Amino acid sequence: MSSAATISKNAAYLAVAELVSKLLQFFIIVYAARMLGAADYGKFSFALAFSMIIIVFFDAGIYTLLVREISRKKEWTGKYLANTIALKVIIGAIVFLCAVIFLESLGFPPENKQAAYVMTLFALFSSYTEIFYSSFRGHEKMGYDAVLKVLRMLMLTGAAFYVLKNSMGVIWFCLMFVIVEAIILLLAYLIQILKFEKLYFEADTKMMKHIFHEAWPFGVSFTFSSIYFYVDSLILSKIRGNAEVGIYNAAYSMAVAILFIPQVYTTAIYPVMFRFFSSKAPKLDFVYKKSFKYLYILGWPISTGVFFLAHDIIRIFFGNEYSSSAIVLQIVAGFILLKFMNSVFGTTLSAIDKQRSRMTAQMWTAIVNVGLNLVLIPFYGFLGAAIATLVTEVFLIYVYYGAISKDMGSIDFMSFAWKPIIASIAMALFLFYTGWGFIPKIVCGSMIYAIVILATKIFDKEDLELMGSVFPRKS
Repeated sequence: MSSAATISKNAAYLAVAELVSKLLQFFIIVYAARMLGAADYGKFSFALAFSMIIIVFFDAGIYTLLVREISRKKEWTGKYLANTIALKVIIGAIVFLCAVIFLESLGFPPENKQAAYVMTLFALFSSYTEIFYSSFRGHEKMGYDAVLKVLRMLMLTGAAFYVLKNSMGVIWFCLMFVIVEAIILLLAYLIQILKFEKLYFEADTKMMKHIFHEAWPFGVSFTFSSIYFYVDSLILSKIRGNAEVGIYNAAYSMAVAILFIPQVYTTAIYPVMFRFFSSKAPKLDFVYKKSFKYLYILGWPISTGVFFLAHDIIRIFFGNEYSSSAIVLQIVAGFILLKFMNSVFGTTLSAIDKQRSRMTAQMWTAIVNVGLNLVLIPFYGFLGAAIATLVTEVFLIYVYYGAISKDMGSIDFMSFAWKPIIASIAMALFLFYTGWGFIPKIVCGSMIYAIVILATKIFDKEDLELMGSVFPRKS
């Protein structure tokens, strides 16, 4: 099977799984926001943001390293996984202690702390599940990953409906995440030993040191990235209260849900890019530049649609209580486009063994983001958090591109950059001036973008040949 076909197959598995998962996750978030109200939803958002930061410390960069190492030495899978589990027992104990110190020392409200502790346990279970996902991805068998993700969200949806319908409160709503993740962890382990390779539980301190030494740049990088993604909710909670956290996260969760698109694509191409880099194949440059082009083309209509339909999106899904979230969503619409582009830069830096450059970029980005949040949130609340998110992503794309250009060269950006902009302007004019309903606007706006983008002849001969290799015609 060609590399393009392999990427498309794995991307298809992940895309279907992520689409189903994100739709179900979106249902859970919307239902929770409506049933809990802004204040209690803010408590959950605080706990979820805290767990998303903690899970990266549990990760320590190991998952990305495992994908890379297993894709290169599949016969060592069992040994890698066993020693990773042993290493993570030590890391987990240290991280959990640090979490307790953080929560108790900053004086957060009692129910916020309780929810955060429960979600920390969820993060711990999830970190072990990711070990087995790394094995599936390293073998480029992402169908197992996809099935478990869908199953997890189906179980969460059922549990969420039961807990919220019976008004069991925020803590029980958090507990359901823990219970479901424990079941998924067990299933992931069974798939690993039945379909791939059993784990060899022999402590190999040399391998554990190697894993930690190679993984820590990934871990530090993802830690800074996670801080950038979620620290705004923690600062908002401390300075402005749970209600503003709820307002902000109603919009921010929409943006994060949309980012499954570049996430699926970059997850599929990462092992292929690393394989090309290891073999010094010239195709690496081709995959990198084409990936950027396609995600850039796709990011523009999504960001444009979110900006012009923000008020309708918030009203339809979250209700009038969250009407203030619309302006937040309009601000983070620009963040969505930038994130589509940055996802290619970050993945490529990891694939070409430049994780230290990625780490440095993420470090400065996190510092900028925390600084902006501390300055803007006291004065502007959730609007300040949204502005900080957008400005920080602009800073990140500048730093990322500077780092990657040293090794991969510059992208011929001007040859295609203006074409999605023209198509987006046509789409924006339609959305602004038409009085049609929400769904017709989405459908017709997308069609207008597609027609204009094709009319600009943005896809060249190489693009058409690549599409032909992904979708070959039968003889």
